[in-house]
Amino acid sequence: MAFFPLFPLVLRILGGGTVAGGVVAALILNTVALIGAIILLYQAASRQFGPRAGRWAVAAMLLVPTAFFFGAVYTEATFLLLALAAREAAIRRHFLVASLLAALATASRFPGVLVWILVVAEWWEARRAGEVRPLTWLWLPLGLAGLVGYAVWLQVNFGDALAFNRVETTVFGHVSLLTPGRHPILVLRDILGFAAVAAAVLFVRRWIPWRQTDVLFLLCSVGVVILSGGFRSSGRYLLVMYPLYFGAGLLATRLPRPLVAALTAASTLGLLFLTFRFTHGYWVG
Repeated sequence: MAFFPLFPLVLRILGGGTVAGGVVAALILNTVALIGAIILLYQAASRQFGPRAGRWAVAAMLLVPTAFFFGAVYTEATFLLLALAAREAAIRRHFLVASLLAALATASRFPGVLVWILVVAEWWEARRAGEVRPLTWLWLPLGLAGLVGYAVWLQVNFGDALAFNRVETTVFGHVSLLTPGRHPILVLRDILGFAAVAAAVLFVRRWIPWRQTDVLFLLCSVGVVILSGGFRSSGRYLLVMYPLYFGAGLLATRLPRPLVAALTAASTLGLLFLTFRFTHGYWVG
């Protein structure tokens, strides 16, 4: 119940309902999704920061130490593709398509709600600029269809629409900001931690001209990690924060080449080390 239905459903259909078939289907699906994400990331970064920054953004995505999750039986590649595709559709003001893509994102994992927030934020920007047609906002609620549909299914079958959250807490040990009985010091730590990260993002924006909606997506993503208690999976959460790749790509074109080479080498070594640990049964979040 902690795993949202889109990814397992696709694997079941493509894999014929067998474990071996599901693994093969996951590898194929993730490969296709990763290629799509690479194309969209390069196009978006190149359009905003230049082709060289676009190439470095892709390199940053592929060499981040937890990038091996893109090839594992996880939703990272699929989610990143859906997030980037929804962003692109929203920027082009195709809000029906963007909302449908957001719906798929919310059906793949709970942070898919952040993709919907991104689409709504782009719609608001377009509305202020007079770039949307009347009644376009009617498409926006479709973006929550995946989450709402899964919650309804859980309610009907298990009597608990939020069962996915309870499983995360009881089975995986994720303790959120709102968990009853949590020590006030820990709550304060999480709030201050988020505030510090938010301040750092806004400070760095002086050198990295992210779109406002990308900043919002990044801050909300960090908030989910810190305030939901998902620190054990923070490496996977960070993996789909695409604005970080935009920033890394731009900084790689501005920093001294020896420093960029050193950072690239360090990240590559981290990727090799964590991949080795993961393939040998160690938990790497």
